[in-house]
Amino acid sequence: AWYSERLSSGETTVKASRKDLNRALMAVAQLPWEEGINAWGEPALTHTTDGMAMGVWRVDKRLARTKGTWPLVIGVHVLKGTWELAALRFDAPYGQPFEVVHVEPRFLHQGEEVFLDTLNEGHRAFLYVELQGQAPAVDIELNGRMDRVPFASRIPQTVLMEEE
Repeated sequence: AWYSERLSSGETTVKASRKDLNRALMAVAQLPWEEGINAWGEPALTHTTDGMAMGVWRVDKRLARTKGTWPLVIGVHVLKGTWELAALRFDAPYGQPFEVVHVEPRFLHQGEEVFLDTLNEGHRAFLYVELQGQAPAVDIELNGRMDRVPFASRIPQTVLMEEE
């Protein structure tokens, strides 16, 4: 909301706001999880299990680098265990699959996945992701091996492109 207000008021440019957002991704990841959640404002969704927590925020489409994409901020916090070969997957429950076209900080991505590699206990990360596709909603899951056992954690609610 803060970025949207600044853009609408003419206080800043889209380019400057993108740089601010990229810096914020790294800075907020250094905060304790709850403070990080609060720093981004009201999330569209949160999900917590025994071993991990995730949060999802919609981002003003004016901040997207690629026109017509759907920008999101995704927070991941490993509460216990070690995730190896971890990847975020963005599944379109209706319509054609999404394609990840941009990620900050820069992570390897292909198709509908962003590869995070190894996430140790206590790891916190916030990623800015741009999705390309026509689906009106997305399901988000974290896949990999937790403590050497194949594992997945899927947010049970669907994130709608537009707020209801």
